[in-house]
Amino acid sequence: MKVAIVSAVWQRPEVFEMFAKGIKHLVSNCKDIEFTVIISGSEGDKSKSMVEKHGFIYIEIPNDPLAVKMNATVIRAKEYDVDYILGVGSDDVITPE
Repeated sequence: MKVAIVSAVWQRPEVFEMFAKGIKHLVSNCKDIEFTVIISGSEGDKSKSMVEKHGFIYIEIPNDPLAVKMNATVIRAKEYDVDYILGVGSDDVITPE
């Protein structure tokens, strides 16, 4: 099974770090699922480096309107022929619980 996790990031790098840690934990504990993580950002190199240091795919797109920013991640996910797309906020923290 192939799953894309999509989100958008805006500022708050400390919150994104918690988000990324949760996503990486999920990916490392679900060996039978192929994950692709796609994050859109709008702060240039600042958000790009924050996202790519975790091995996630980065898309640069303006923050307004937010719907366009999120739609860009879903459109990119379709290129990976995934079975499912999981949309989460960059302040949604995923834990083992």
